Amino acid sequence: MTAKLLRQIKSLWKIGDVAASTESVSNIEPRRLMVPNYLLIWVDEAIDETNDNCQHMLAQLRSVVNNVRLCTNTTQCIEVLNDADSKKVFVVSSDDLGQHLVPEIHQITQVDSIYIFSNNQVLHEKWTKDWSKIQGIFTSIQSICDLLKTSIREYDHHAIPMSFVPKLMIDTVIAPAVSDKQNLDQLEPSFMYSLLFKKVLLEIDEDDAKPLQDLVVYCRSQNIPEPQLELFQQEYYLKTPVWCFMGDVYRLLEDYETALSYHQKALNIQEIVPCSPLECATVYTNMGDTYREMKDYATALTFFQKALEIHETRLPKDHPDLALISHSLAKLYLATGERSKATEHIQKAMKIAEIRLPLDHPHLSDYKETFEKIQMTL
Repeated sequence: MTAKLLRQIKSLWKIGDVAASTESVSNIEPRRLMVPNYLLIWVDEAIDETNDNCQHMLAQLRSVVNNVRLCTNTTQCIEVLNDADSKKVFVVSSDDLGQHLVPEIHQITQVDSIYIFSNNQVLHEKWTKDWSKIQGIFTSIQSICDLLKTSIREYDHHAIPMSFVPKLMIDTVIAPAVSDKQNLDQLEPSFMYSLLFKKVLLEIDEDDAKPLQDLVVYCRSQNIPEPQLELFQQEYYLKTPVWCFMGDVYRLLEDYETALSYHQKALNIQEIVPCSPLECATVYTNMGDTYREMKDYATALTFFQKALEIHETRLPKDHPDLALISHSLAKLYLATGERSKATEHIQKAMKIAEIRLPLDHPHLSDYKETFEKIQMTL
């Protein structure tokens, strides 16, 4: 998807420098480049790079994380982790190796999350519940890739502080939209990105193909997979990520009609260029939140239910995204006075968060605050 390529581009150079410069992309100075900080380790005794099926699964993984290392035993995996420095590491392990590997690597700081690849979920369900970094048991590489996309999108969403944005961009684009210029680093990242992407992408001259070609040449030199580049060129003017970002920012500004128009554009585009179901679920959740804030609770519930259905079929039962949609439903039912349903959903959100999130995570604080509001109405 275009969003994935944009995330990779953001990790290669500072987004503000790209926006502020009119140079050809191929002439960007080396000091501006930033090495992608993700590593995926696939651990399986049966890995055989000459096997067509193995090559296909490897291509799927590399379409999400460029840097993939293959290991056939626990020792190799630990050696790779020891050399990982500050990278955020995702580990995909076969079920049999996983039982021995997980206790060895679970405490390693660089290990962000672990995905167990198995054809027998029931057999391995019990032991995997003892380890919080295990995201679930997956019967296909594609389902792992879908979840990885969501995780990486969340990490990238919060990755770039305002200090990376040139002063000219702050003064002319961002500062006029906020009242407190002393706390720009505390801005909601979606708000910042929305303003930047509106400035950078929505004003592109659609008749000028040269910037696109320069970008493709540069990305190719950075080893971004060719299929992603081809799809990016096809979707270049569809601007799906921009519509999603703009919908978020206008909801934050309480311009709900405009927010809905952008989210609807994103959904319309996804009918032409099919999206990942989890990406669609994100748009549904955003639309539900917008309608809830507009007090159109029936329509909000419809979108929340669509998002919930996708999350429940695609994600493990204790995934943090399920906590987010449960929180949205709790706030909806609190607004409609359905306190028992509100309590049910906020308790579900808090239970997941207490297991899967750090104690100081802001989402956990939000859930507790909503829980207290519900308790005050009882």
